Order: sequence, then structure tokens, then C-alpha cells
Amino acid sequence: MEKLKHNSEVKHCKSIVNNLINSVKKRFAECFDDEELKIAAISLKKKKVCTEANEVELFLADESTETSSLENYPTLKKMYMKYNAALPSSASVERLFSARGLILIPTRANHSDENFEKLLFLKVNKFE
Repeated sequence: MEKLKHNSEVKHCKSIVNNLINSVKKRFAECFDDEELKIAAISLKKKKVCTEANEVELFLADESTETSSLENYPTLKKMYMKYNAALPSSASVERLFSARGLILIPTRANHSDENFEKLLFLKVNKFE
């Protein structure tokens, strides 16, 4: 983004580029200064993270790309679990809201809460 700031072809959006750069710097300043996160970002390609110099050298020399190889590097494993955790997904909740829209139509709007919950449960958990 810094390249955009000094790019002579960008004429009309300079203030937007400057605001984006400042916002990113402000929001992620703590991350940019964290040595562990820097190492995690560098080693993310192999999906492994490291902290101690000796462990880093051993890790980088290791040819394995399997996550099970982290067992040999306890510090790396701890950092891997901390920084490479799966992000939660809202897809299942969105499916529930979608199913709700299919059940709660104007002609069926007088259901009790209990019946609505049962219908939603049956709709979402049907066997195919």
C-alpha cells in the first residue's frame, strides 16, 4: 500500500490511500511490533511457527511438511496452535436463518414457538 502512496498514476484517490495506510498501521501496530507474529507470518508457508533460534534452525532444516512433525518442536507447536487456529464459520447459522424463512411464511405465521422450533429442527436435520 505504501507503493500506492507514492505512485504517480494515483491522482484522485490519494486521501483514500493515505487513510487506508494510516488505519492499517493504527489497527495492527501491536501486531507489526510482535516478534512472534513476524516469525509466524514468515513460516506460515510451511504451516509452522517458531520462536527460539535453535528450534528455528532445526525446523527450517526439517524437510517434513506434515503438521505431525510439530511434535518435535514443542515451542513451535504451542505457537502454531495459538496463531493458526481455524476461524469459526457463520455458515451453519446462516443456513438456520434461511430455513426459518422457508418455514415461517405468511400462511404459516400462527405457529407456536415450540412448533416452529420442531419444524426448524426437522427441516435442518432431514436425511437425504
